Amino acid sequence: MSRRFFIGVVPEGLEKNEPLKVLLGKMKRTLKEREREARWAAPDLWHVTLLFLGALAEEDLARAVSALNTWCPSLSQVSLEMAGVGAFPEPHEARVLWLGVHRSQEMLAFRHELVEHISAAGVVAPEADTRDFVPHLTLARLRNLQSVDDLVRLGGRKDVGSYPVREVVLFESVVQGNIKKYLPIARRTL
Repeated sequence: MSRRFFIGVVPEGLEKNEPLKVLLGKMKRTLKEREREARWAAPDLWHVTLLFLGALAEEDLARAVSALNTWCPSLSQVSLEMAGVGAFPEPHEARVLWLGVHRSQEMLAFRHELVEHISAAGVVAPEADTRDFVPHLTLARLRNLQSVDDLVRLGGRKDVGSYPVREVVLFESVVQGNIKKYLPIARRTL
């Protein structure tokens, strides 16, 4: 049976950001007042996906772990600049509410190096194209397609700050009961 994996980074300290906590509280109240349902991501699951690997057989997983462990990125320090709120596929008909991450040249170069290294190890990633890369941190998943224009406006382009990345993590995406969890399989400290 194939398992689903992705490689991501965790913005260190984001869960302590007080203005973000206040904004999330307002968003949750707005949804509740409008009788809309969402499954909010717990702060301990917050991450920014760099590369979705999808379903991997055991031998591909072993190659991905080995590649991550041997990767020596040219940047030893990376920061994520977090700002703005958006939704996928569109704010007027959304399934996911997210916090934006600035597509800096530093981040794009870092991701490109990772994609190249993983690909050289023989692991094929279905989302390796940089043009379609929209860095974000998922805040909530909506139960049904619905408009979240009001929440996107509420979050606006609010700057949430810059957060260091200390490690790159290979996660397995699993569903336990009705809850999606991300289990770290391998970590590469920067």
